[in-house]
Amino acid sequence: MNAHDHRLTLNEQIYHGFFPAIYQDQLNPTKAYRNYIQTYLEKDVRNIAAIKNLIQFQAFMQLCAGHISQVTDHTAFANELGVSSNTIKHWLSILETSYIIFRLKPYAENIGKRLIKSPKLYFTDVGLAA
Repeated sequence: MNAHDHRLTLNEQIYHGFFPAIYQDQLNPTKAYRNYIQTYLEKDVRNIAAIKNLIQFQAFMQLCAGHISQVTDHTAFANELGVSSNTIKHWLSILETSYIIFRLKPYAENIGKRLIKSPKLYFTDVGLAA
């Protein structure tokens, strides 16, 4: 049986994620995502956002991964990481701009409620979050 004949279980799909290169080049997902994050942090984040403490930003990303499908509490994140709430908002903006995460706004019949309610946090690729 070749690699294309093997059907992944749901847990394997979540672990592998959906980056095409992982399947095309039969990469180890853990190593591939680790390399992706390292490259993202070292090149993109440092150059675009001028973030000085990459370790703290990486901890922030891990915190986000642990809060998938939950409303993002900027104050709680800030307290846990020892940064300001505005820093958390800025970092969320960076992750959204670079398509690492997206925030899903809640649906409500009442437009006023839609604007007031907080969005939930999701990663664009489940493998990256896993």
